[in-house]
Amino acid sequence: MRWQKIALVVTIMHTHKALLLTTFIFAITLIVTASSTLDWDLSHSLVAPGSTFGEFFNRFGELPVFFALLLSTVLLFGSRNRQVAWRNIFSHIFALPFMALFAWAIFFVPVRYIHEFNPSGIPHETLRLTQILGMALLFAAIVAAYRLPPELCRKYRRPALLIISLIALEIVLINLLKIAWGRPRMRSIDSIEQFHYWYQIAGPAPSDEFKSFPSGHTANGFMVIALALLIPAQKTSLIRGFTLFALLWGICVALSRVVLGAHFLSDVATGGYIALCLYFSLRGLARQPVIAEGAN
Repeated sequence: MRWQKIALVVTIMHTHKALLLTTFIFAITLIVTASSTLDWDLSHSLVAPGSTFGEFFNRFGELPVFFALLLSTVLLFGSRNRQVAWRNIFSHIFALPFMALFAWAIFFVPVRYIHEFNPSGIPHETLRLTQILGMALLFAAIVAAYRLPPELCRKYRRPALLIISLIALEIVLINLLKIAWGRPRMRSIDSIEQFHYWYQIAGPAPSDEFKSFPSGHTANGFMVIALALLIPAQKTSLIRGFTLFALLWGICVALSRVVLGAHFLSDVATGGYIALCLYFSLRGLARQPVIAEGAN
């Protein structure tokens, strides 16, 4: 019990340090971009239309977060109470549609960004293939949900619920800010006279081309870090390794959005900060049951 309490204190201290460091870097970024034209100048210097790097992370950068949603839903469904009929029925009614949605999104999101500027021109064959692949992944997820031992799923129920909550909260918050800010995207303006600094609120946004701040793509890219909650707390080296991978993935997604002219640096910095801030603030909740069980 004593060592578990010490582990909890260390986790909290580590979380606070990570959050403070993230906040410090973010604050410096916003201050610098607000006091000069660096946001405009540096963002434009990075633009490279047709970049292979940019296109790859633009199309596939959000996929891990949809895998996280699907995996978390599978774990929650697998941990359902099979003894109480109404709970079992409710679990099926609630979980299966979400599993279908996330399985479909995993294949549709890349297709959407391939045809980003002509969504109505997506070939029917491509959409049909997307549906087939999505259904195949859904079937695999349902099979996994039925075959996984319930006791194993219950061990991951709290982290899985927290992952879904974090991603949902991030998506809602990002989109509310997008609508409220109404900032034009870099690709939509021709001169610095049309440029809006990040602190200039011009909403509500009339269309997607005025939803530049903050970057939802970047927030979803960084939110893959939430999958670290599924790694056992004692595997510290694995957690650190995955955290580093998640941060590098998020940075690559952020740069891809600037490279393709979809966002300014301040947009991607804010999107990344929101995701990391939510994660570092709430990740301790996933470890609490382990401490409580040891105390009994």
